[in-house]
Amino acid sequence: MTSAQTQQDRIPVGVDDGHYAIKVTRLVDNELVCTSIRSQAWQGRQTTTQFGLEETSSTEDVIYEVANDEYVTVNANSVLSKSMDTRSDDYPTSSLNRALVVHALCNAGLAGQQVGVVTGLPIDRFFNEGIPNNQLIEAKRQSLLRPIRRMGQDDVAIHIGEHKVLSEAVAAYFDAAYDHLGNVNQGFKEISDYDPVAVVDVGGKTTDIAVVKEGGKGLYAQYSDTAEIGALNLRDELNSMVRKRFNLENPVSETHIDRLIATGTYRLYGQAHDLSEEVSNQIDEFAERIGFEVNRLIGAAESMGSIIFVGGGAELLKTRTNIVFPKLPQSAITIHDNPAFANSRGMFKAALLVSRMAG
Repeated sequence: MTSAQTQQDRIPVGVDDGHYAIKVTRLVDNELVCTSIRSQAWQGRQTTTQFGLEETSSTEDVIYEVANDEYVTVNANSVLSKSMDTRSDDYPTSSLNRALVVHALCNAGLAGQQVGVVTGLPIDRFFNEGIPNNQLIEAKRQSLLRPIRRMGQDDVAIHIGEHKVLSEAVAAYFDAAYDHLGNVNQGFKEISDYDPVAVVDVGGKTTDIAVVKEGGKGLYAQYSDTAEIGALNLRDELNSMVRKRFNLENPVSETHIDRLIATGTYRLYGQAHDLSEEVSNQIDEFAERIGFEVNRLIGAAESMGSIIFVGGGAELLKTRTNIVFPKLPQSAITIHDNPAFANSRGMFKAALLVSRMAG
């Protein structure tokens, strides 16, 4: 098989390997399929026992050998599972990241497949004073190409034959610029050819604000930056609030924080406590912090053709856009369906275009 044939046989996949979740987008029967797992893993071996009645492995901890005698456990989303904080500078090139990405690809049904993936880095990590940070980009690219083995499973390796890295937020621009088959979105092109486009991407660890030049020809560096605030900061504040309210010794589990955000209710010793007002207040404060960063960089954005709001934070804050964008009319803000997957969709579309160029 020739190199060109090998490249053509690779399945293009977008992987938004964030600090809170790993989101995967691929094409199945000409439809985009988006899946995700929590970025929840432990450096070393860690297992829980099961009753043996489960029909699937979704509740299992899975151990990966990431190097000789070095292991990472990808945790099931269980209340008492231990996990590492992913908010470290070396996370993009770490064995923890590699295990999580491979697990997310397996979860997406790609075990044993040849794939070509596109992942991302925050703006301030991808660029160094406006120039691509090639040392970090290459280190991240090579990290996913290293071998990894899923323990206890036969022939379920993911074969990553190609790996490209994009700037996050810019990936969301790709999502708006192309459809799922790689065709140009003409309506968006008419806007973006003549005016800059701003992308506000609220992720887990950071918020990326990217202002893309007319025609997609680079970024306006003075209006583009990464703020060290994301949805994980909100979760930290909610955790502290609950611990203080009930005088708890230990941190609240991530599963309980999920339920608290979704329902406004916290259960302690089986008893439900309504914290909806406190949760709403914390989300308002979080929106104000994001709004400060938006206002700092793009203000009223009157010279921009479109302002796209994406990321898991956009899903959380979509009813608070008046706080996040205090100087903008609601009609100026675009929130696409399922904004949490905007980056992974854009990364998939980039991977698709790369595979076509190789063909």
